[in-house]
Amino acid sequence: MGCSTSKSTVVARTVSPHPGTNKGGQDNSTPQTTPKTQQGPQDDRNRTPAHHGCTRTQTESCKDNEISLDPVKTVKQCWEEIEKQCWTYTKAEGKETSRALGGWQVVRVFVSSTFTDFHMEREALVKKVFPELHEWCKGRQLHLVECDLRWGVPKDSTSQTTISICLEELDRCLKETDGQPFFLAMLGERYGWIPSLQDVSSEIREKYSWVDHLSITHMEIVRGAVRSNNPNAAFFLRDPGFLKDVPQDQLRNFVDTAELNTQQQKELKSRLRAKFPEQVFDYTCRYDGEAGGKVQLSGLEEFCKQAVKFLKTAIGNRYPESRGELPSDSQAILPHMAFMEEKGRFLTGRDAEIQKVLDFATSDITK
Repeated sequence: MGCSTSKSTVVARTVSPHPGTNKGGQDNSTPQTTPKTQQGPQDDRNRTPAHHGCTRTQTESCKDNEISLDPVKTVKQCWEEIEKQCWTYTKAEGKETSRALGGWQVVRVFVSSTFTDFHMEREALVKKVFPELHEWCKGRQLHLVECDLRWGVPKDSTSQTTISICLEELDRCLKETDGQPFFLAMLGERYGWIPSLQDVSSEIREKYSWVDHLSITHMEIVRGAVRSNNPNAAFFLRDPGFLKDVPQDQLRNFVDTAELNTQQQKELKSRLRAKFPEQVFDYTCRYDGEAGGKVQLSGLEEFCKQAVKFLKTAIGNRYPESRGELPSDSQAILPHMAFMEEKGRFLTGRDAEIQKVLDFATSDITK
């Protein structure tokens, strides 16, 4: 479910979540810009299916159905459906905007991965990659917003809520870039939580063209990159060599053992390499002990370097320095819109009060 928020300009920490086993696993190194209204990251991407939509007997039936699936056949059917969607995809999913014009603009980068096994890479993005991109973007009159959903999904969210939050945030990025968002995916040996058939409502199926038996991270990649053959998407594949040094009790956070999950992950990596040969980056890292119950990784300098280079190129292609100037009134409005997005990003509830404020603000002042 897949984004990380910035520190200085606009912050929308909304990176992809997938209901995970480590629901309580909060990140002690959370940046100061993390919205205080959030209850902490819920790692739904890593969780063992909880079958939230099922009764006790339905849950057992759900599990029985999943156990009876033929992994190889299921993976093949999933990709047949994905390929069919690619053929029918049109840019109607995005809409033409003036994002490439002059003046201050908001640029969103959606980050997608499972959570517990990529906490170090996400921290590297927040502390090294995005600060450099922020400064670079400011020089081009761009407000960078990292969408890191580690802080975007409240604790104890239902499966429906989790799926909706992840894909709604991605849709926001899609609409602002004509269906080709700035998208950064990270893949290791963990595929993540696969929602059961009961976890996905008919509304979600129709709205997002949901493909059954995919994890949320996989679905984000399909929607954010594969269907549109997105040139603004980068895929970072981590070499598993470091796993030989990871303690046995921590391996479950890094490696999937379910056959369907391992088959899906293997095929996903293979398809991405074939479809995006210039946009897939392999990187290595080293086991560096534990801190706060979490595995620490080092040697991520090349990962950061590759991420910065790719995103600068992709953003620069869409927002060249030579772009024209917006009218002065439009330039004056943009910083206010960015400020409003940052401060109101995670405001929920109080709908009646908000509506009263909106009614007052838009009413005839003479009355």
